[in-house]
Amino acid sequence: MKETINVCFLQTSNKNTTCEHRHALALTFPSLIHMFSDYDNYNYSLFVEGLTDEPFEAFLEREKPDYLFVTAISATFHSAVKFAKIAKRYECIVILGGAFATLNSRIIFDHYKDFDLIVEGIPPSNVIDKDAKQRRIIRGSRKPDIDYRLSDLLNKTLFDIYNNDPVCYDLGFGCSYECRFCTMRYIWESGHYSYRSIDNISYDLGKMNKWKSLKIIDDDILLSVKALTNLSLSKKFNKVIAETRVEKTDQRAVNILKQFGITHLMIGVESFDEHFLMYSLKYSKKNWLSMVTNAISSCNKEGIIVRPVLQLLHPGMKREYLTQILPIIRDWRIENGIELFFVFFTPHPGLKYYGLVRDNYITNDLSLYDHFNPIYRPNDFKEKDIEKFIDDYNHIIEELGIQKFNGTIHRLGALVDTYRVFFQ
Repeated sequence: MKETINVCFLQTSNKNTTCEHRHALALTFPSLIHMFSDYDNYNYSLFVEGLTDEPFEAFLEREKPDYLFVTAISATFHSAVKFAKIAKRYECIVILGGAFATLNSRIIFDHYKDFDLIVEGIPPSNVIDKDAKQRRIIRGSRKPDIDYRLSDLLNKTLFDIYNNDPVCYDLGFGCSYECRFCTMRYIWESGHYSYRSIDNISYDLGKMNKWKSLKIIDDDILLSVKALTNLSLSKKFNKVIAETRVEKTDQRAVNILKQFGITHLMIGVESFDEHFLMYSLKYSKKNWLSMVTNAISSCNKEGIIVRPVLQLLHPGMKREYLTQILPIIRDWRIENGIELFFVFFTPHPGLKYYGLVRDNYITNDLSLYDHFNPIYRPNDFKEKDIEKFIDDYNHIIEELGIQKFNGTIHRLGALVDTYRVFFQ
């Protein structure tokens, strides 16, 4: 008889984030269960920070995990550290994975001893093996393969804790673009793309009956146009959120998205700054503005709520930028079918950024690295200019009535000793 192995999944959370999807059912843990499908002696449990009612210590006492899988991004790494320290008192092996671990594995290995295994990329199926107690870095695949049926995993009672939150799903995974500010091409093999078959997508969507809100997490949903044109959600969900690129959001594409069942569409406007647009391999300001206007108009025509995303405080941004774009965004209001999202330029540790000035970092507190907080001061800004900018920003989100998507900033972060090792 095989010995039962207790495997616990831990999802960290970040209280700073103003986001309706803070506790969305992500695909990390269902994907791990799929990967472990050949191991029938694994017993799974789940702890979600902010959702699980009992204290973590009581959870560990009850579940007695042999292995604790922790996923974290920059903004939740502090939580991962906190939980790892607690878990080590209960003699379980702590395995850290995710984007932040992939980009910073060596620093974490050298400075955070409570993580036994640190996984770069996708963990191999034998990540739990006889050598698991030997502390090390595991280099997994950078080429995800997602073509399998996911819904039977999502429907496990293990994940019932998410029933009142959105569920994530992907039609495809990867990115074929080369935007210099994006993490995707540094974490996963650039240019590699994995598609889920139409048969598997059809099966999954037919089985996902517990959720009212669906977030399709493809970096660009229109890369899966074959699936979109062959399937329909038939109003199965109250809200279906997806993301694509501005230059692809023409009337034909929006018609396809509408027929499929998309209700909310995020488009990466990014900026109206000429220098930024050229740097990110986009277009001239004049052509870009025309594309953005047409994309929003196409979505409005089909009744799709459009969510343009604008980046702020990127390195080349000028002090007068907010004032300059105000005439463009003044009518980007909820009552006009537009939900504007601002995100702050966030140079995550482990990514390659050129030309950044160390003294321009407003904060290195990773708990604030969630794109909802000012992190970097552009060269054109002095410290007093940042304070004025924040006042202007708070005024704009109040005037446009978009505080739901963009939290008011009450104070700036600071430089702390805790995370200096990531910024050497």
